[in-house]
Amino acid sequence: LPADVRALQETSVYPRTTGYLKRQLVDIGDKVKEGQLLAEIDSPEVDSQLNQAKATKEQGSANLNKAQADEDLAQTTISRYDTLAKTPGAITQQDIDEKRATFKQAQAALDSARANVVASQADVQRLTELQGFEKITAPFTGVITARNYDVGALLSATNSGQPLFKLEETDVLRVF
Repeated sequence: LPADVRALQETSVYPRTTGYLKRQLVDIGDKVKEGQLLAEIDSPEVDSQLNQAKATKEQGSANLNKAQADEDLAQTTISRYDTLAKTPGAITQQDIDEKRATFKQAQAALDSARANVVASQADVQRLTELQGFEKITAPFTGVITARNYDVGALLSATNSGQPLFKLEETDVLRVF
């Protein structure tokens, strides 16, 4: 009977980050195990963005500390002015209003600094995950049946090009 024999599983392995193919650790015909490192991508833009995000996070932490100190000082100042306000003629209403406004500004600056720190932490986490895609691993145990790029090739994170590798599980076959 005529038949078509195919691998039990087969998949195309695409890069999930944009960069240059740095190292290729397998070739056509190589047997690989699930989770084995197949290739590494050098993505200098992601690395640079991650370093910048880490620096921004550090600066944001410093700004948060300063905003907290400013808010604490404004809180102490308004407490003192409230105490002085109980003594008739010791302080004008204008001075009290100015100190209350300063306190509200300090609270707003503190809230803004907290939001910036949270945003920068999320950015660092996102870029760290993206940097993790620089290492391409085998999704299952099988044999490399195609390799479409050489070291130094510019890879894109989109699926519009050819896959980096084609992997097939050939220990068990399907017959159609």
